[in-house]
Amino acid sequence: MSCNNNDESSSLYIASLNKSDTFLRDIPYKLNGTTTIFYDFKNNYEKKLGLQTLNNGFDSVTIRLWCGLIPKNLQQLIIIENLKGKWSGKIINYIADYNKIDHFSIDSIIHEEIKNLNPRSNWNNLIKNIIEFKIFTLTEGNLIPNYPDFSDPGSITIEVATKNMYRFYTYEAPFDAKGSISEASNLINILGLLEKEFSLTLYPKY
Repeated sequence: MSCNNNDESSSLYIASLNKSDTFLRDIPYKLNGTTTIFYDFKNNYEKKLGLQTLNNGFDSVTIRLWCGLIPKNLQQLIIIENLKGKWSGKIINYIADYNKIDHFSIDSIIHEEIKNLNPRSNWNNLIKNIIEFKIFTLTEGNLIPNYPDFSDPGSITIEVATKNMYRFYTYEAPFDAKGSISEASNLINILGLLEKEFSLTLYPKY
């Protein structure tokens, strides 16, 4: 499902995220210089789901919201895109079959269900609201001072991409962290907005 986007302020804001001629790629790394487990999982899922990587940008705007990248039964991916001036959305509900020896490796996707999404209000209103909750600029969770350390967290990972920018960030157990971390609270507000606009129930909720 899609519709025209005439919200000039949102378009100007997104265009202003990187005004330089240099492509901006913001990917979190661990202290030893390797990428995070969430980023590695994302790359694995991306291939298994047949998705184009966003690491080198996207011709317009794409937002991907991954719910539960650490092994769980039901996992969800929301994709919101603007292509040639039109916003569209879909959700992919899927179950991954994990390698029996290496639980951090995915053998296959054993269930996949795709549904088109259209907001109850309109695309302009939805995009304006998620911009206000800073979906394009939230800080990587591991870089936030005093972010709680959860031993068995659910996770929410966000990818945002434009033609000259790519960002990837993760919040572990944001439902637990929202009381003390304002950035986690913003993410929970984004999730609540998407649930309301798209009539969804998103997981995980801890």
